[in-house]
Amino acid sequence: MSQSRYDLALEAFLEAYRITSHFAVLYNIGQSYVALGKPVEAISALERYLREGKDRIPADRSAQVRAQIAAEKAHTAELRIGTNVSGAAVSVDGQIVGSAPLTEPVRVTAGSHVVSVSVAGKPGASRSVTLAEREVLDIEVEALPEKPGYETAPPEKQPGIAVVTPARHDQGPIETRANASKGTLSSIGYVVGGIGLAFGAGALGHYFWNRGRYEDWKATHSQLTDPGATDYIARQTQNNELAQSIDDASRVTVGLATAGGALLATGVTLVVVDGLQHPALKTNIQGSAVALSLDGVW
Repeated sequence: MSQSRYDLALEAFLEAYRITSHFAVLYNIGQSYVALGKPVEAISALERYLREGKDRIPADRSAQVRAQIAAEKAHTAELRIGTNVSGAAVSVDGQIVGSAPLTEPVRVTAGSHVVSVSVAGKPGASRSVTLAEREVLDIEVEALPEKPGYETAPPEKQPGIAVVTPARHDQGPIETRANASKGTLSSIGYVVGGIGLAFGAGALGHYFWNRGRYEDWKATHSQLTDPGATDYIARQTQNNELAQSIDDASRVTVGLATAGGALLATGVTLVVVDGLQHPALKTNIQGSAVALSLDGVW
């Protein structure tokens, strides 16, 4: 699957989780982040999947997810950030990660990052760091202390404070935004639903292929009636191996069918949600089949 398809699938899964809050969607979100090469986000989603799913997650799936988390952590690093002002806002690459003192290290991808601190909303000191995979780095970034006159002097005359002009995000009237986004979720829904149908078709084809092998096993099994035959042990061993292979393939069929169903349901949900953005539909939500589908009735 191309990166653009993974991006679309991720958007669909994030929207599905926003709507349903079902822990199972977090697994798909984590896999999408893995495919997109975003280990920090993948770790966060998969750890949340384990926390929210708890004993509802099969033991083998739980073990697989824990192993995947460990593998993704091998591609990340950790920052232990300290500063001289308690309560200072700490940011990494422009994203606030907490207030000082931070009790937990901040997980980041390997590479270069910018750590910044600010006090009372005033931009403060920054520091650039570069980390290797699995590295743990302790750093101190000193926040600029508040000085008399900061509250009254204009920003460009405040000593040691950089002037920051926030970017404007004027998106126009609410109705205009709604109209602009109309159709986006549907497009994603059709893509995800199409992928779900493809998975379902794959599951069906896989089932019939495996069914043919089962018929072969059954025919051979019915012929193994004479334990004294010279080739009995070899044929029995070969047939047992085929039985094990058929059993393993059955799990693949179930997995394909389950994934296909989940993707198809997600696609339908996104199309329905996009439809609800139309004003004419909003007035008829109560009691409709659409509203029932959003409550999880399929």
